Amino acid sequence: MYKGIYTAIATLFDADGAVDEAANARLVDSLIEAGTDGALFLGSTGEFFNMNLEEKKRHFSFIADHAKGRFSLFAGTGGMDVRETIELTRHVQECGFDAAVVMCPYYFNLPESHIRDYFSRVAASTDMDILLYNFPARNGVTYSPEMIRSLVGEHKNIVGIKDSGSTLEDMRRYISEVADVVGDFSVFSGFDEFLVPNLLFGGAGTIGALPNIEPALFVRLRKAVLEGDLDTVRACQKRVGRLMKLYGVTNPFVAAVKYAIGLKVVPTHAAMRFSSVRITEAEMAAVKEIIA
Repeated sequence: MYKGIYTAIATLFDADGAVDEAANARLVDSLIEAGTDGALFLGSTGEFFNMNLEEKKRHFSFIADHAKGRFSLFAGTGGMDVRETIELTRHVQECGFDAAVVMCPYYFNLPESHIRDYFSRVAASTDMDILLYNFPARNGVTYSPEMIRSLVGEHKNIVGIKDSGSTLEDMRRYISEVADVVGDFSVFSGFDEFLVPNLLFGGAGTIGALPNIEPALFVRLRKAVLEGDLDTVRACQKRVGRLMKLYGVTNPFVAAVKYAIGLKVVPTHAAMRFSSVRITEAEMAAVKEIIA
């Protein structure tokens, strides 16, 4: 069963849009050195949508060569075409990743029967561990606990979920109505500030973007919750609340996160790949104030 602090890691590119392998390796190393438990590569923060299939394969192979066996490796393999999702999931399994994190097709708000079939086809194609990715703001639907229990009953390699719903209700229900019922099912919060309630409800931890910037903070916060150290929980949660402001500095938030990474971890191009939108001087100042 997976648990702990996992980072929805950014993918670092140079100004021309090429993957900066040296910078990405340094970012990974910083997470390992801070004691985090793993990372999700090519999730939303990792800009899976800005890379084609072959680029994703190359990046996953590079990451596996650099970090396999050093901490847990999750790969974002979901997408619009179930055939590509299956191909990519098989690739990361061959590379040595621990689990695939799979979101359902987006754009149309698909009925649950279609979503269930999609996940079932992916799970049946591999014996690799799979975590579902619930992100209603991006795929327009919320997975029901009933559907998840049904999938877990049919596919033993579906072992968890990253829940990026904007309220605590879905996360709480996934814990009480799925994990507590089927056992050995990891429920991660996709929102950094929900780590504490996730753990108190009995969840597995978080898969968020802010550990890109301050990984040790989240390691310390989780330890404090598990040990009942309320003073440390308060202090850490206050800092998390401050860092959450980064999500509102740029639209999308990725540029702000990358700028903060550049200031605190490794120099990098602070923009989404191929985007003409650049972080402004005012936004840079806002990031500096938040992470001070």
